[in-house]
Amino acid sequence: MQRRKIYVLLGGNCGEATRSAFDNVVQFIEATFGKVLRQSAMYTSPAWGYVSTNSYYNQVICFETDKAASLVLDQLLEEEQRNGRDRRGDQEGYTDRVIDIDILYIGNEILSTARLEVPHPRLHLRRFTLLPLTEVASEVVHPVFKKTNKELLEQCVDRAEVFKV
Repeated sequence: MQRRKIYVLLGGNCGEATRSAFDNVVQFIEATFGKVLRQSAMYTSPAWGYVSTNSYYNQVICFETDKAASLVLDQLLEEEQRNGRDRRGDQEGYTDRVIDIDILYIGNEILSTARLEVPHPRLHLRRFTLLPLTEVASEVVHPVFKKTNKELLEQCVDRAEVFKV
C-alpha cells in the first residue's frame, strides 16, 4: 500500500488533562507512524452539539503512513482509550471528554464502513475543525465536495467563536 497523508483532529474539554493527552497522542503518532508533518496551533471553542460549561481544545495533526485505514483507526482508538476516553457514554450523544481523535482525511480516499467514514462526514459543518485544518492544509481538496479546505471554511455556516490559543 502506498503512503498517504492522514489528517486527524484532536479534541477534548477537560482542561490540562486534555492538553496533556494531546501531547501523548503526538508522541504516539510519531512512535507508531513516523514524524508528524504538520501540527496546527491549538484552538478553543464552545461545545458543539450539546451544552457544557467546559470549552473545547482542538488541534489538527498530519502524518504519513502506508498502513490500512482500519489499522490506523484501531491504533488511534486504542490511544484514545489509554488517554482516558470512554466511548460507552457516546450512545447518549455528545459528552465532555478528555480526548477525541477524529480521522478527517486519508489521502484522497473516500471510505464508508460501519466503523469509519472518510472524509469525516461533518468536517465541512464545524468551524472548530476547519480553522486548524485550514492552517495546515488550506489547499487540500475535499474528495467529495471538490473544494479546498479554505473554500469549505469560507462557506461554513457554523458561526461559533473559535480562537487560537
